[in-house]
Amino acid sequence: MRRFTWGVIKLVLASMLAGWLLGVFGITPESLLRSANLSPQDVSDFLTRASAWAAPRITLGAMIVIPIWLFTYLFIPSPED
Repeated sequence: MRRFTWGVIKLVLASMLAGWLLGVFGITPESLLRSANLSPQDVSDFLTRASAWAAPRITLGAMIVIPIWLFTYLFIPSPED
């Protein structure tokens, strides 16, 4: 868990540094969207379509993967024992 937490902290710090550097050069989210010929509504529509596509597939996969993981977690001893 400690490794995961440290990874998240590093990711947040790297994102803050990148955001600060972009701000120094005057790059804003609006200017990035404009340069890609996108509007905030386009991004929202894309995310809605992507989640509508991904959600059923994630649910279906989880119906198989989670019971298998639970079975192996409960009944197969870890190498540390």
